[in-house]
Amino acid sequence: MKVLVVSPDFPFPADHGGRVDVLSRIEALVSLGVSVDLLATVSADVHPSHLQLARAKLGRVRLVRRRASLFFWITGMPYQAASRSGLAKEYLADDYDLVILESEAVAPVLKGLSARDKVALRVHNNESAYFHALARSEKRFAKKAYYFLESLLFRHWSRRVKNRCDYVLHISHREFSREGVGEPSSRVRFLPPHVDAAAMQAPRPKTRGSVLCVGNLFMPNNLQGLLWYLENVHELLRARVPFYKLVVAGNTRGAGAGFLDRYQSVEFHDSPTCLASLYADASVFINPILEGAGVKMRSINAMQQGVPLVSTSVGVEGTGLAPGVHYLGGDTPEEFASAVERLLSEAGLQESIASEAQRYLAEVFDSRALLSELLAS
Repeated sequence: MKVLVVSPDFPFPADHGGRVDVLSRIEALVSLGVSVDLLATVSADVHPSHLQLARAKLGRVRLVRRRASLFFWITGMPYQAASRSGLAKEYLADDYDLVILESEAVAPVLKGLSARDKVALRVHNNESAYFHALARSEKRFAKKAYYFLESLLFRHWSRRVKNRCDYVLHISHREFSREGVGEPSSRVRFLPPHVDAAAMQAPRPKTRGSVLCVGNLFMPNNLQGLLWYLENVHELLRARVPFYKLVVAGNTRGAGAGFLDRYQSVEFHDSPTCLASLYADASVFINPILEGAGVKMRSINAMQQGVPLVSTSVGVEGTGLAPGVHYLGGDTPEEFASAVERLLSEAGLQESIASEAQRYLAEVFDSRALLSELLAS
């Protein structure tokens, strides 16, 4: 069996949540004996070692350069899709059993497919809601206007793309439950991020470890959530827990994070190549995000690493995780601070929360059975 994965980004190396999600699904397909080709868009040259890594795992690997132009606004497409319009010139002569589109942004590739090709759209977010949330988080007027316009354009574009595809695969169980109503169960399906239970790290409870926050710092909703935590929760914990320390790791795209210098007991790692040591030293992982859509991969990744999670309700949206069982939740500063404090002081609670979370992921997020069912259909 042969599958083509069309990705809006080149997932090698898998150094952020979106890439991790795409690569984990590719690896799940390969583990099922499927031959996988990759067609991805890039905004810059790919390092030869990363390309070599991809070719060692996959069949054919093709890259298409993204383009930037102010004229894209008159196309009626979201900018995220219009900048990838080069995919429309990829005439795919290969006989694929299934073509998987990783988001509506790569839908221009549909022009290069024949009517007999079976196409599955992977819905990572409600894109319209996601860009609307970014607009609410953004402070700069030009960026805010861009996000609002993308939100409006995606509302129509996403509907068109979904109607063109044979299958719609939702990453979020919440969004699947909403959009699957009235649709044939064979067409609209739940396909969560793939989690390999065998690769999970056993929980390592520690009562004097750090509090870890991971996420890129160039997206406004991530920055908004971190600032909310620093301004409202951080000082509460410094006053209550003598050994408390916050470790922040994230990509700043070279801009740095000078604003963190205003806060004491904060350690920053800019674009680390490996997070293993940071996870190993952490007692708690936090996801204080306030705006967003879809599944937040950082929460899933932390659970895989055996670190218990404290999150806002937005940070676990669409996962089905139960508060008090799989994670501790808090949507107010006091709730959030109390949850972190409990985990820092109770090693037994750390182990219980982390173990239950991993058990849930192994049962629900190992997507190989769901992929096998899809391929068989």
